[in-house]
Amino acid sequence: MSQSIHRLELSAPPQFEKSLGYSGNRRWVSWHWEPDVEQLVYQDDKQIGSASNAAWQVFLGHSQMQPQLAEYQLDRRDRHWLLLDRTTRNLYVGEGSIIQSLLEQPEGLALLASLDSPSTLAKPQSQTIRHLVNAAIIGATASAIAALGFVSWSMLKPAPQSVTPPSEPILSNKPGTAPAMLPAGTCGVGGSGDFGGVLYPTNGGPELHVVGIYEARSDHSANNRQVGVVRVNVERQNQPMVLALSSYEPVEWQLNLAPNVQIEKIILNGYHDQTILGAENIPVEEYSYEGTGTSFSDFPHKWTGDFANAVMIPQLQALTGRNLTSFQGCYRGTEFSLR
Repeated sequence: MSQSIHRLELSAPPQFEKSLGYSGNRRWVSWHWEPDVEQLVYQDDKQIGSASNAAWQVFLGHSQMQPQLAEYQLDRRDRHWLLLDRTTRNLYVGEGSIIQSLLEQPEGLALLASLDSPSTLAKPQSQTIRHLVNAAIIGATASAIAALGFVSWSMLKPAPQSVTPPSEPILSNKPGTAPAMLPAGTCGVGGSGDFGGVLYPTNGGPELHVVGIYEARSDHSANNRQVGVVRVNVERQNQPMVLALSSYEPVEWQLNLAPNVQIEKIILNGYHDQTILGAENIPVEEYSYEGTGTSFSDFPHKWTGDFANAVMIPQLQALTGRNLTSFQGCYRGTEFSLR
C-alpha cells in the first residue's frame, strides 16, 4: 500500500460532513478512528473534536465503500484518515501523518485541489456517470444517517458524552468591544511557533482565561500516548478568575502562581487524560474522554476570530456564567504566561 493519498471514486453529498458530526465551515476536514478510546474524531486546520461513531459505521459498512476502504481498517486503527474537500466534494484516504501535515500547511492542500480539478483530470463519460450514481447512493445513505442521529449500536461501546452546559442562554462576548491580539509568542521550548490569542477589555469583574493546545510533545502514536508537560505562569494578581486548560493529547499542567493570584476554579479539557500540579486548594474539574468519559465538544488551539469553530468557548461561558477574557494557544505548546 502506498504512503500517498488516494482519491476515492465517490463524491460526498452536501450533508455528508454533518452526518459524521462536523458543523464547522473550513474547506478541508478529516476523520479518523481513535482505537484507545473507541471514538471517531474530526480535524480541520483549526479545530479538533469528537464525531459520530454510529454514522461512521454506517458509512464504512455501505456496499459502495467496503471495496475501497476495507484494506485501510478505518474502523479499527488510526493509521489512515479520511479527508474531504468541501468545495469540490472530493474524498481522499491516506496516511494520517501526511493528512495531518497537509492540514497544517494549506499550500499542500491547494496543490492537491489543483491537481484534482476538472481541468487537470479529464474523465471518460462512463466514469463520470458512475461517479454521479455513486454520489446519489451515498447521498441517500447520508440522509438515513442524519435520521439515525447518535443512536447506540450493540457492537459499539457507549460513546463518551460531551459536556452539557446549563440551560441559560450562552453569553455573547462583550457587545461593542473588540479584542486585542496578543503579541506573538514562542509556545515554549519545543513548541510549534504558531502562537495566537486575544485579550478582551475587562471591567474588573470575574474573568475567564483559556489556554488551548493540541499536544505538548510529538513522540506519540495510537498505542503510545506520551504525557507532555505544559508550564502555565499566572502573574495576573487580585483578579478573580476561572482558568481553563485544554489539550487533545495527555498533558500534565504545571502551575506557577505569583502572590495574590485569585483562581476560583480550574477546568481541564482533553480527549486524553489531563492532570495538574501546583493547584493545591483550588477546585479542579476535569473533562476528558479517557479520564472522566466526558469533555467539551472540541479542543481549540488556534483563535479563529469567532466562536463558530471553537464550540468549547461558548460552552465554557455558559458553564461558568462569565464572558471570555483571554484565549491563547499553539498546536504544540510547552509554556504560557498570563499577565
